[in-house]
Amino acid sequence: MDDHRDHRKEIGALGERLVAEALEARGFRILARNFRCRWGEIDLVARNETALWFVEVKTRTSSTPPWPVSWRQQQRITRTAYRFLANYLERGGAPRSEIQFVVAAVCFRGNTPHIDWIEQAFESTF
Repeated sequence: MDDHRDHRKEIGALGERLVAEALEARGFRILARNFRCRWGEIDLVARNETALWFVEVKTRTSSTPPWPVSWRQQQRITRTAYRFLANYLERGGAPRSEIQFVVAAVCFRGNTPHIDWIEQAFESTF
């Protein structure tokens, strides 16, 4: 059982690393990885000149579709994003950005990873 859990954690960490690299290649700067607070966790927070992305990474080693982001998970991510923004603005971060909640679905086809980007995956009250 622990071997399966460890394998899943390794695959998840690999997916997050690949997504971070892909974001950087697209001109984003990674502001936080695995940002945690009492309300939850956000896998990646990234920004470019115009947008601030809160990214949920879903990684699969099979061709099955990624897990959906449930309403409850959306609520946790949104509350956690509020906490991140409060901390970010306190440290002098730029408040004027388009804010998006994005799902990055990583699927391994053989040994080759493929990332599907689901921009504006869900709405928030920002």
